[in-house]
Amino acid sequence: MFWLLTSFSSSQHTLPAGDPGWFLNAFFGSEAGNNMGCFEDPILDGMLERLSTIEDPETRVEASNALQARLREEVPISNLVTPDWHIGLSDRVRDYQVSPSPLSLFFFC
Repeated sequence: MFWLLTSFSSSQHTLPAGDPGWFLNAFFGSEAGNNMGCFEDPILDGMLERLSTIEDPETRVEASNALQARLREEVPISNLVTPDWHIGLSDRVRDYQVSPSPLSLFFFC
């Protein structure tokens, strides 16, 4: 079980490989399965396609840096954390129940 768990978790991020190619393709490609925001950018798609063909490590780093710079320009994700719950820390607060689902996730495509 431990081997299965560590093997599965190791395959879900870029750290073991040291290469951001999988993550960038999985989350920011226009047709990517994990592109929950439905972000589309033909320029970025072309950059992702080019990255997938590069074998030289130094050239991959340069291409990855350019991809990440493009993402910083386009800002396809903005993490806005706004909980819809509040906790009363005073003895004067009574009969208040915390919502069972404190955070809401919205995906708009």
